[in-house]
Formats: sequence, C-alpha cells, structure tokens
Amino acid sequence: MVRTKDNSPENKIKIATEKLIMAARKLVQSATPTEALEIWKFVKTQQLKRIPGLTAEQIQTLIETQAKETSVRDKERTSS
Repeated sequence: MVRTKDNSPENKIKIATEKLIMAARKLVQSATPTEALEIWKFVKTQQLKRIPGLTAEQIQTLIETQAKETSVRDKERTSS
C-alpha cells in the first residue's frame, strides 16, 4: 500500500504544534531556576484564567501561594 502525505491544514497544525512543544521542553530543561519559576507562573496563570469567576487578584494570590508551597516542599525534600 502506498503512503500518501497528509497535507491537510489540520495535520500541518498538529505537526507545527508538536515541534513547538518539543522546542519549549528543550528550553525549559535548560532554564535557570529563576527562568523555570517564571515559566511555571506563566503556565499556571494561563490554566487559572480558564476558571470562570476568578479575578486577576485571586489568580495572582493563588500563583504566589502555590509557588511558596512548592518552594517549601522542594527545600524539605532536598534537606532530608
């Protein structure tokens, strides 16, 4: 059976998305701790913005609280 290329717009979008995700993963892996924190905050902010009814202030508070809790857990793990 002969394989044909799928040049549909949907397939092109899928391929471009996969390439973008791979590039982003490589960048995150080489990020400094400060850069990684900023990336994490950005991703979490985008996730929280999808929740209806949350204000910008509530989102910011949640992000800061989660960042502090994660930092404390990481410190506890490394000091054990």
